Amino acid sequence: MLSKQLSLIFMLSLLHAIAHSDEVKNEVPPCQAVPKITHIELPDYPRLKSKDQIMKVMIEVTIDTEGRVKEAKVIESSDTRFDKPALKAARRYRFQPLDQACKAKIPMEQRAASR
Repeated sequence: MLSKQLSLIFMLSLLHAIAHSDEVKNEVPPCQAVPKITHIELPDYPRLKSKDQIMKVMIEVTIDTEGRVKEAKVIESSDTRFDKPALKAARRYRFQPLDQACKAKIPMEQRAASR
């Protein structure tokens, strides 16, 4: 009876590992070197309230082999009002083609300026 239970547990564990093996294969590694940016899109940020205010957003992007951004997410932000414009701009960045897809971090900073 015990050996049948152990066999069942082993089989379930094996099936679980097989079912999730694609997730491990599809995980995109960090870029080994900073990819060269070939096109920058400037964000359309809301107006800053004071001249001393500084907005900072750190975006993590997944870059495909063609140099296009496939995914972008905010990993750090000084003000959530700037997240959507920063993400929109980051998704339009273009990089030099890569040998393999990878993830990179893009810091975006905006100082108060009169419009």
